[in-house]
Amino acid sequence: MFVYAVKNINKGEEVTITYCDSFIPYTERAKKLQYFGFQCYCELCAFEKANPTNATKEEIWRQAEAIGNNPLNIMQPTQQVARQLEYLIQQIKGNRIHGQHTNTLQFHPLTSLYYMHKFLGNMEKCLEILNQMMACCGDPFVHIHGVDILLWMADCNFQLGNRQAARANISFATTISQYRMGGDENLFKKAFSEAQKSL
Repeated sequence: MFVYAVKNINKGEEVTITYCDSFIPYTERAKKLQYFGFQCYCELCAFEKANPTNATKEEIWRQAEAIGNNPLNIMQPTQQVARQLEYLIQQIKGNRIHGQHTNTLQFHPLTSLYYMHKFLGNMEKCLEILNQMMACCGDPFVHIHGVDILLWMADCNFQLGNRQAARANISFATTISQYRMGGDENLFKKAFSEAQKSL
C-alpha cells in the first residue's frame, strides 16, 4: 500500500485507514477487527462506543444489507432498487444517527446509487449524485475518492455534451493528482489515460 500525505503530519498525530465499512455498527466492526487481534480507536469508533448504536441505525443497517447483498440488485439494477437506496439515504440524513458522521455514512449508499443510475443510463441523475458525494467528501484534496469523483463527473459531463465542464473536471483532478504525486503530471496521464482519451 502507498499512502500520500496531503497535509503535514505533526509529531504525535496518527494516520487512520479504514479496515471495515463505516456503515456497519460499531459492535460488528469490533468483532471483525478482533479476528486480526486489535481494537480501533479512530474518531468514529470512539464516538460510537461513547454513544451506543440505537435501534434506528440497526434498522437502517439491515435495510442496507438487504439491498447490497441481493445479487439481483447488482446484476439487474432497477428504478425500484434506486428508490430503495434513495429512501435509505434520506433516513440517514433525517435521523442524524451519527451527528457529524452523517456524511461518511451517506457516501457508500450514494456510490451504489451512482453506479445503478449509470447502468440505467441516467447521466443527469448521476451528475446530481456525484455532486452530493463531493459535498460528503468535504475537501477533495484530502478525501481519498476526490479524484475518482471528479473523473466520474468528467465522464458524465462528456456524455451529456458538456465538454467544457468535463475539461474543468479533468483539470481539477490533474491539479489534485499533481499535488499528491509531487507534480508528476505524466504519472497522472498514465494512470488516467482513458479519461484523457475521451476528451
